Amino acid sequence: MPYINSLKSNDSTAVFSAVIVFFVLLFYILNTTFSVYSVRLPVAYFALILGFFLAFIKYPLTSCNVLVSRESLTVIFFILFFLIYASFIEIVAGLSGGLFYFSIILINILVCTLFCFVFCVFLLKQFFDINNIFKIVLYIALFNSIIIIASFFISELRLFVESFLYHQERSNIDYLNVDWRLRGIAAAGGASLSIFLAFSVMCAIICNKAKLLSSSICLAYIVVIIFAQFFVARTGLILSLVMFSYWLIAELLRFRTGFYLVLIILCFVLISSFSAFYNELSSILPFALELFYNFFSGEGFETGSTNDLFEMLVFPEHPAYLLFGFGCFENCQFYRSDSGYLKSISAVGIILSVVIYFLFFYFLFFKVSRLIFFGKFYWNLFLILLFLSEVKEPFIYQNYLGRVIILLVCFYYVNQFLTRERHADLSRDYKS
Repeated sequence: MPYINSLKSNDSTAVFSAVIVFFVLLFYILNTTFSVYSVRLPVAYFALILGFFLAFIKYPLTSCNVLVSRESLTVIFFILFFLIYASFIEIVAGLSGGLFYFSIILINILVCTLFCFVFCVFLLKQFFDINNIFKIVLYIALFNSIIIIASFFISELRLFVESFLYHQERSNIDYLNVDWRLRGIAAAGGASLSIFLAFSVMCAIICNKAKLLSSSICLAYIVVIIFAQFFVARTGLILSLVMFSYWLIAELLRFRTGFYLVLIILCFVLISSFSAFYNELSSILPFALELFYNFFSGEGFETGSTNDLFEMLVFPEHPAYLLFGFGCFENCQFYRSDSGYLKSISAVGIILSVVIYFLFFYFLFFKVSRLIFFGKFYWNLFLILLFLSEVKEPFIYQNYLGRVIILLVCFYYVNQFLTRERHADLSRDYKS
């Protein structure tokens, strides 16, 4: 049996652990960074340190054993291999201006991996299973979605929140002055945040299938998250609507009066809100629903951003660059693409890019999925949509969703390690 159990909500220690886990993962996933008196304060780093030492202090021996386990060392070896190769090829090619952008991403992945291996010891020892992880991720997304929605309708709140958050100079969105492209307390908004919110919609559905959420509560949570995506980006919104449609149809076919009543109430609230804030909301709908606007107007399933994307779906022309890469992930001197696949190819070449995505495909479809006993259809559906969305931007190993994926992969392998250790202990006890 896997070394997992369910979190007991009536246990005060378990509730306290859940609160600690919530805040550690909140800042870890959203990469929240404050700006205090013009000084950059990366709260996410403090969350990593807190979670790392929390596990080490409470379970020092197990944490050390996990870090030197074959699972951990294998993952770390692959990351270091790609890091060394990417840095070497970037130096040899000399086309990126010495930014080492992909190498920095790999260093961040390495740090997140070390943190997750140790923190997952704490999670599993505190009897968290993967459904509890999904539920906490859902609450993190819900918390940030509420801030996003409130910030849109209350400009004073938006200015207050943004006054504490760090603003990147390279950001293409001015969050202090923009009316609706919002981020909550995340490091940034845009497609990466919207994809994470889409993942949280899947989390809500899985929690519902695992009987951790009632269908009515799940419906309310999903509506809030999808509404927040209108103020973030379209990519995740489309993914959320696809998964939500599947789930909603299945729930409607169960013909439960209570669910129908909640659905009617939510529809009434949404219609009333749109009527009350028509001027504010009418300005964002053409952008958020541009794909559907264009389709029903006869222009097909396309938007301005999809047209730009297709123009950037160009492989490197030089055979050596195509095969081995040239170290450019972003801000290249002669080559630019937003596509996650093409960015990876330009950084390390098509051969290693295939290896990278094959490993993620293998981990997510064949390893992490073993821990999912409820709602696996929605897990697989989201993964299919995610790998399709990677054509647009690098979501799988970068930004918010990338951190969650690292957490889930580490959770699986730490679970395997603890299961093996538990069986070894039982075997020794039996022999003695």
